[in-house]
Amino acid sequence: MFTTRPWPEGRPGRPIEPAAPAPFAGAEQTLRAAAHVLLPALTPR
Repeated sequence: MFTTRPWPEGRPGRPIEPAAPAPFAGAEQTLRAAAHVLLPALTPR
């Protein structure tokens, strides 16, 4: 999933907690602004 909506709390070079972007990524506004793509796996890992 790729979105054109910027994450408001994200700052270049600053560390973040792993769970911090989850509410943003799951927000309806983010999902509506996102492009979804499904890439086939050639071989299972």
